[in-house]
Amino acid sequence: MKHFKGKRIVIGHSTQSSVEKEELTPDITGTCIICPHSFSFLGDIDSSSGEIIKSDSPCKHMKIENSILAFYSSKGSSSGCVILSSLAQRNKGPLAIITLHSADYNLVEGAILGDIPFVSEINPTFFQNIRTGMTVTIRQNDCFITKEKDS
Repeated sequence: MKHFKGKRIVIGHSTQSSVEKEELTPDITGTCIICPHSFSFLGDIDSSSGEIIKSDSPCKHMKIENSILAFYSSKGSSSGCVILSSLAQRNKGPLAIITLHSADYNLVEGAILGDIPFVSEINPTFFQNIRTGMTVTIRQNDCFITKEKDS
């Protein structure tokens, strides 16, 4: 199991108080979708279906629903916040988000409103070791590759 450090900036998936969340946050495990580029919820994703529509993305046509979405950085947009929280409300959003670079405040707001866990500033070697289809577990500030991609 490969282990990578990051900063968990949105706990998500809990209704406990913030002090209790820190101690009781459950692990999040899911299949990862890797977008090896910057990402925007305004323009890179279909806002009704959650399908990635960015024309030059290797993730085009993949749906983010119930996946762990990982990308280098976000392209900020106040509309992206609304799209992310709306996808989450309709159960079309990701289980969690992982980014290489510091979080964009608009995206953080969307993750908070959508109750989506968010880890930013992940160790850069994460993107060297992960591929779309691998299983990732997020535990507090740590990300673990828990299952290699099936061949």
